[in-house]
Amino acid sequence: MDYKKYGQRPYILAAPIAFIIVLMAMVLGALLDPSYNYFGNHNISDLGIADRNIFTSILFNSACCIGGVLISAFGFGKYHFEKEDWNEKAGVFFFIGGVGLIFVGLFTADLPYPHNFFAGVFATGMVLGVVLSTLQDIKEGNKFILYSSIIILAYLIIEWPFFSNALSESMSILCATVWFLIQLNKYKKQGKLDKDYVAPSE
Repeated sequence: MDYKKYGQRPYILAAPIAFIIVLMAMVLGALLDPSYNYFGNHNISDLGIADRNIFTSILFNSACCIGGVLISAFGFGKYHFEKEDWNEKAGVFFFIGGVGLIFVGLFTADLPYPHNFFAGVFATGMVLGVVLSTLQDIKEGNKFILYSSIIILAYLIIEWPFFSNALSESMSILCATVWFLIQLNKYKKQGKLDKDYVAPSE
């Protein structure tokens, strides 16, 4: 299979789509499970427990698995198409983070050890991927990305102590979605979303 056949465009689109899918699953899951409370003691992962609500668990766990595959695809594309120092490293961590999310969907919260381990892999991979990508954007003089990342990070730090686990986690997912949409706009300006875009030769 020639992974370069369609250029970087499919890989770029993968991550924003992944987070939108997970966000939609979180919202729909909470609506399907009347006992779920974002302001209570629940975690997002509680949506994936079959004993709570079978339909919600199928929806949420499927979204995690699909989202994980898409995030890993984004990391794979970033690693192979963006050979700048920080971007290439970021691609590795995004790929690892995506694999972590796949296993979050396979090992649900009622299996604490593997679930928490892979949730940590997902979170760590994503944070390091975002930081390294932002460093490359700063190196290239992209001040908008820098300021946006600082605002998102500052918000996450400030809001975390004041919300329940579920709400804090949800806001983290929402912030990640916003960050990837900002990246999507950057790629669009670079012309990488154009069907006839040709990546520079390595």
